[in-house]
Amino acid sequence: QMALIDRLALLTANWDGYGAEPIDPRCVANARNLLCALRPGIPSPELTPNPNGTLTLDWTTEDQALSLELGITRFSGFWESRAGTKMGEGMLEAAVPAFALQALDALFPAPAWTWSIYDGLLIDASGHYGLATPVSNG
Repeated sequence: QMALIDRLALLTANWDGYGAEPIDPRCVANARNLLCALRPGIPSPELTPNPNGTLTLDWTTEDQALSLELGITRFSGFWESRAGTKMGEGMLEAAVPAFALQALDALFPAPAWTWSIYDGLLIDASGHYGLATPVSNG
């Protein structure tokens, strides 16, 4: 994916023959940061340059899809979930916006694993965040 981002970063003005702007280097950096911050198990997205100089990242499964457009300081996207379509937009304050984290966890659930580690403490690491739960051993 990084090689494709590098190629998209080289697009010059009018790359589509219809007056498209080059991809802004800050959008390229945002895409790189997002891809580097994804947890293991999230596949690489399809990358698409946009004529306004932004990049779109698309993930698709059999029954869900996430499309995320990364701008210079903002993102926008839609998530076709089992519960319907959800829209999200906001500032790029984190490498992976919370909207995208929630959608990606639904599209590509982390393998669930649990184990007892010490004197009644159970670790459940399903999803993006693991939970520690006290349990009774008797």
